[in-house]
Amino acid sequence: MGRKECKACGRFFEVEENDKDRLFCDACKDEEEENFKAVREYLFHNRGASAWDVAKHTGVSLRAIDRFLKEGRVEFITKE
Repeated sequence: MGRKECKACGRFFEVEENDKDRLFCDACKDEEEENFKAVREYLFHNRGASAWDVAKHTGVSLRAIDRFLKEGRVEFITKE
C-alpha cells in the first residue's frame, strides 16, 4: 500500500498496489464523476459549445474540462 496526493484537493490518500494510476481521493473521485456527467450531458444537448460555454452553464471548472479532453473522455466538435 502507498500514498498519493489527490490532484483535485491535495490531500493524501492510500492506494493499493494495483491502483497506482488513481488520481483522486474517494471524495474527489465522486465529484469528478458528477462533473464529467454534467459536461457530457451538456455537450450532448449543445453540440458545438465551447469549453467556456460548458464551464459557464455546468459550473465545472475549465481545468476539469481540459483534463477530460486530455484523457479523451470528451471531445469538442465544431459547428458546420
